[in-house]
Amino acid sequence: FEGRYAFDGFNNNDVSIDRLHYYFPIGDKLKVFAMASLGGHHFYADTFNSGLEVGGGANGSLSRFGERNPIYRLGLGGQGIGLTYNINEVLQISGGYLARGGNDPSEGAGLFNGNYSAMGQLVVKPTDRIKFGFTYLNAYDTTTRPFAFGATGTQLGNMRLGRVGLANQPVSSNSYGIQGQFDISPKFSIRAWGGYTDTKLIGLGDGEIWNYALVLAFPDLGKEGSMGYLLAGAEPYLAGLEVPGDGPMTNDTPFHIEVAYKYQMTDNISITPGLIWLTSPNQDNSNDDVFIGTVRTTFKF
Repeated sequence: FEGRYAFDGFNNNDVSIDRLHYYFPIGDKLKVFAMASLGGHHFYADTFNSGLEVGGGANGSLSRFGERNPIYRLGLGGQGIGLTYNINEVLQISGGYLARGGNDPSEGAGLFNGNYSAMGQLVVKPTDRIKFGFTYLNAYDTTTRPFAFGATGTQLGNMRLGRVGLANQPVSSNSYGIQGQFDISPKFSIRAWGGYTDTKLIGLGDGEIWNYALVLAFPDLGKEGSMGYLLAGAEPYLAGLEVPGDGPMTNDTPFHIEVAYKYQMTDNISITPGLIWLTSPNQDNSNDDVFIGTVRTTFKF
C-alpha cells in the first residue's frame, strides 16, 4: 500500500459509476451528505489540505497519503450519511456514519450489523488564514471486509497479520487525529497532521498504529492554478502489538518523502512531475529504500 498513487484504481480502464452522492443544505448552517456508493468521511469533513485534497487523484497530491490524514479513510467505500454544521464563523462540527456493505442484506452485513465507521470532528478557525481540528473515529471491521486505511500504510499497519504468522481477526478501533493548516501568504502554506489508532484484535490482542506528516505547499507557483509541494511523514505503521507469544514483528518507522509540481498548462490540461521516496518499506529497515518517479497528465473536459 505504501506510496500508492492517488489516481490508482482497480477498474482496468472500464467505465463505471465510481461515486454516487447527494448533498443539500438545511438552512444557512447545516449541510447533509447522503452517500450511496463510495462513501468517505473526507467528502463532508474538512481535511486541512487545500489544493492537495480534491476528492480524487487527478488534480491533488500524487500519492494517497499526501491527500489527507489516513484515519479519514476508515470505512471508505461504504454507504452512509455525513453532516457539517457551522456554529459560527470560528467553530464547525462534523459527524458521519458509514457502513461498508450497507447495501448487503445478508446476516452480519447491512447498515448496522457489519462493518461501520463513525466519525466526529471539531474545526476551529481563529482567523481566515489558520484552521485546526480534532477528529475521533470509532470503527469495526470483519475479516471479510478487513480493516484498512484506504490503501495507505504498511501491511502490518493495515492489520495484515499473516505476515507475522498470525490469523487475521475482526478489528475494533478507536482513532484520534489532530490536523491544521496555516496559510502564511496566498502563495505559501504549511499543513500538518498526526493520527493514532488503538486497535483491539477480537480474541487475540491489541495494536497501536501511528501516522503523521508535514506539508509545505506553494499555490500558484509560477502560474495561476499551478502548485508545488513537499511532504515528509510516516504512513500508518504498527508501532506496537500485544498478542500471546508476540509474533516476529519489525516496527521501524517507514518514512514517506514526496515532492511534486503541478503545472497548469491550460484551463483543461495540467502536468505533474514528482518523486516519492519510501524508507524502511513495510516498516523494516532491512528492506531497500524505494524511489517512485512519475509524470501525471490530467485532461479536464
